[in-house]
Amino acid sequence: MKMLVKIMFALIAVFAMVSTAAPQETMKDSRDGKTYKTVKIGSQIWMAENLNYKTTNSYCLDNKHANCSKYGRLYTWSAAMDSVGKWSTNGKGCGYGETCSPTDPVRGVCPEGWHLPTELEFDILIDAVGGWKDAGVMLKSTTGWKDRNGTGDFGFSALPAGDGNGYGDFSSLGYGAYFWSSTEVYTDHASLMHLYDKFGRDEVSMDSDYKNSRLSVRCLRDRAVVAAPQETMKDSRDGKTYKTVKIGSQIWMAENLNYKTTNSYCHDDDPANCSKYGRHYEWNVALAACPNGWHLPTKAEFETLFDVVGGKKAASVMLKSTTGWKNDNGTDDFGFSALPAGSMSGPSHYSDKEGAYFWSSTDSYHAAYRMGLHRDDELGIGDERADLRAVGTDYGLSVRCVKD
Repeated sequence: MKMLVKIMFALIAVFAMVSTAAPQETMKDSRDGKTYKTVKIGSQIWMAENLNYKTTNSYCLDNKHANCSKYGRLYTWSAAMDSVGKWSTNGKGCGYGETCSPTDPVRGVCPEGWHLPTELEFDILIDAVGGWKDAGVMLKSTTGWKDRNGTGDFGFSALPAGDGNGYGDFSSLGYGAYFWSSTEVYTDHASLMHLYDKFGRDEVSMDSDYKNSRLSVRCLRDRAVVAAPQETMKDSRDGKTYKTVKIGSQIWMAENLNYKTTNSYCHDDDPANCSKYGRHYEWNVALAACPNGWHLPTKAEFETLFDVVGGKKAASVMLKSTTGWKNDNGTDDFGFSALPAGSMSGPSHYSDKEGAYFWSSTDSYHAAYRMGLHRDDELGIGDERADLRAVGTDYGLSVRCVKD
């Protein structure tokens, strides 16, 4: 009887794994007719196989053709970026010993309609499969790894193709998977995603390597950016009209609130900034600032917003406006159009406009949660991020109302 129960639980576990496997489609590379499996993970669509398009400075592992068929080709960064500009100009001139600072997205060696992912796009992938703790096992294939196979839950199916150095030597077959990004680190190095086993644990990391190293390429489909359909609403209190947008099941204002109350301020005490960025409200005022039929969102409602757009990493790009940001503009895929209005502490103390911060209605002891879109260190040298954090209620932050 006990053995029967164990078998039943084992079957349930297998069924659960199969049932969560990501549905796959295919795409054909028109250049050589090769067909690749593809998979949607979060808000992204990835090739579920390594690229195997033959070009200059691309190689088969151990110089064996059969390895290209199984693992795809290994490319130097210049080849991955299409440094000669055969298919696009964004990666032209990028290579070992050259500083090029490419404008993304870079098609590179990828088929038309696809591109070499940025470091941030790899971060978004990792976030979508459960974060750094889980991605190492989730993204690996279920076979082929000499130490520990992955679970293959999301269909990314990374094989341990290993890598090659600039001298033509190959290594790590069966032990590591390395994927170029389009993000340059400095003259001789570029960023990559690395999957491997460390001390009996599946790991994923964003590293860098010499640009003349030979690594795998996974292409990411270009976003079909379609402006979210927008409507408008009028605030009966002062007659101001605001754009609104539906994201998932929620309807949000697509502009910051600009209703004048006590303890609300214009950035730099300039009415023109209120017209552009909306007003900054202290939390006690923000709680009751929204028009009739709308309300200040809860922390949980902001979490739902993050989930709908693909997680916090995706939100850090997709909810930001396409213009106005000092460091990196967003893609504004969902029409939320967050502008970098910054924050204030009282009517005369303000931060530079390098982040967007929105009050929630959820308190936390003597503080309240706010949603932030900003750089990790807010000094312009960190990673883009979206987060929910409790701050003092005397801060002046923006308000985005959500429909009741």
